[in-house]
Amino acid sequence: MICRFTSLVFAYLMASAVASPFAPAQSKNDAKAEYMSKLLRKATPTANSQLRRLNDEYEMDLTPYSLKFMQCQFVKAYDDEIADDADLGTVLATQRFVTFRLCADCDSCSYGYGEYMISLEQYLEATVDYYEEEQENYCQACEECGNDDADGGRKLAAVDCDSCYAECQFYENFEEQGYVDAADYLECGMVGEANDDGSAYYVGPICGNSGQQISLGVFTDEFCSIFNKDGTSLDELIQANADDNNGVVPQITYHTIQKVSSGSCISCLVEPEDDADANEEPEVQQVCEELYENAAKCETPYSFSGVISSGVEDYANQAANEDTVCGFIKAVNGGAYDEEGEISLSSSNVTAGGGSSTTGWQKFTIAVLAVGTLGLVGFAATLHSALTKGTKADLSSNGGALA
Repeated sequence: MICRFTSLVFAYLMASAVASPFAPAQSKNDAKAEYMSKLLRKATPTANSQLRRLNDEYEMDLTPYSLKFMQCQFVKAYDDEIADDADLGTVLATQRFVTFRLCADCDSCSYGYGEYMISLEQYLEATVDYYEEEQENYCQACEECGNDDADGGRKLAAVDCDSCYAECQFYENFEEQGYVDAADYLECGMVGEANDDGSAYYVGPICGNSGQQISLGVFTDEFCSIFNKDGTSLDELIQANADDNNGVVPQITYHTIQKVSSGSCISCLVEPEDDADANEEPEVQQVCEELYENAAKCETPYSFSGVISSGVEDYANQAANEDTVCGFIKAVNGGAYDEEGEISLSSSNVTAGGGSSTTGWQKFTIAVLAVGTLGLVGFAATLHSALTKGTKADLSSNGGALA
């Protein structure tokens, strides 16, 4: 009982020390802003609707920027659904976040940028779709190598016609060569069948190399919160559950996922066609639009002119909570958590939602709690010993009789 109480208090202290921006504080405009936001997300604009005019008026021009991956990080936090499952033996769920920036120049993104945080699942879905479409366009252009279009120009699209064929053949036939695409496991899912005791293995994305790499990991629960510790590797699971492929041993290929992490920089401007009208409005990449719209935003500290500084009521709630978001992003990226999402007490950069340092009192409180817990354990042992001796003394004085 004491251990369970200690775990719950510890989880509460950690949650309060690094508050999540996805549970925002309330302001007088929150209700209306939230209501309008829900309407805008769910409604479908028509050609002449007020919704389209609102969107046009407040639309953020992302075309001058590029989307740069910064870090991937796990964070363990209390979860009602996890807590209700006694078989898991924990009350903490693993939340997965990606931090990215919008930069005018990915090579020198140190001023005039916006910093954002979004779930790993949303980030992977959007960026993997982008890179898969880019690969398809590349290979289509490769097929056109040497062909002239109607205007007499070659459709090369930055394709190296001397080397693209071999590359595209690999992407087209990698399954026949025994490869399994890591992009098939963007969501947590069971691999193989459950064992007789009900246990099973699950595979899902993980953060590695100090948050600079996204790969796959093996877990023992359906939420991909509890890392597998029995030594069973991902390759072993894939090989044990793969279909027979003429004796070819299956291997995981990260040819798409490896593009979305360290070094990833996506231009938010859709390159116009050669014959495009010079007066045509520039088009923004869907991946940038989607991630920017759904991400928690930290813009003002970096002098970025985004929706936070626009002053429009639809974004009043985000503006009111920007300090909380910025503090959370700083704490998560500053070493407050290890690669499995556990609190790292060695970190010197744990901050509160408002941005003020809390490392000192947090460690002091944890230390007091630990000492207090040990004191309670010692007191309970002493009390138990005293009661036991007292009972024996009473039995002895009564000749061993209880009646």
